[in-house]
Amino acid sequence: LAGALAGLRHPYLLPAAHGGYDRERRRVVVVRPFCREGSLRDRLHRAARGEPLNSNYVDKYLGGVLCARAPVAAPRGLGVAEVASIGRQVLEALQYLQDRKLRGAHLHAGNVVLDRGRAMLTDVIENELLGLPVRGAGPEQGAAAGVAAFGRLLHEMATGRALEGSAPTLVSPAGMAAAKAVPPPVMTVLRLIFEAEERPPLAEVLKAPLFANQVLLADVRFINQAPLDGKPRQLIRSAGDLPIELDACESVDVEDEEDDE
Repeated sequence: LAGALAGLRHPYLLPAAHGGYDRERRRVVVVRPFCREGSLRDRLHRAARGEPLNSNYVDKYLGGVLCARAPVAAPRGLGVAEVASIGRQVLEALQYLQDRKLRGAHLHAGNVVLDRGRAMLTDVIENELLGLPVRGAGPEQGAAAGVAAFGRLLHEMATGRALEGSAPTLVSPAGMAAAKAVPPPVMTVLRLIFEAEERPPLAEVLKAPLFANQVLLADVRFINQAPLDGKPRQLIRSAGDLPIELDACESVDVEDEEDDE
């Protein structure tokens, strides 16, 4: 696993500093740099940056249902410009993974971290390599699963709400609650993804006007066009290929001490 993660380098993937197996807790642990801004889900919920990383999900995002604390702010969608910027970066990372036979189906708002205008995927790769189940997965297989996951993420970015249903097939006022809250440029992409009989390839989604004119980091296009020199999908095909009993996979963020000096 550590070798597979080390072989995947992209400006919109949060790099893994270390990967290993915790025998006592029966977990695969991946260590990554700490991002002060937190995840995209934190951004949508306007979560406090000082919130402990191991906070209970319900308490952090659903208003402290299980403990006595002030309720968190209701999630709100981002502006179209920010949706377009983050969406394009996520698409570039997904394209890089799919070019290397990874689906990217584990994509969701909690697996995108933000750092000074850059969006980076985290946990998406190891969850797939280990064969862990996809939360809220639909019937899509292969690359289509990653495209559908991006469509759900796009809807959540624009509205602050997750797209209902594991396999939405129609994005319209009749088929999706709060469709009026979706900005027209975003709705165009959602229709492209969910109304077609088959999910479009990422290359087609990238051509949508919402994303086409976004400015990228200088080295992204070079990386996405570089020859494929690794096949991480062949290294670990499922959790059953590992000589361990696996309960879960977790990612640990390590803060750079130099940032506090």
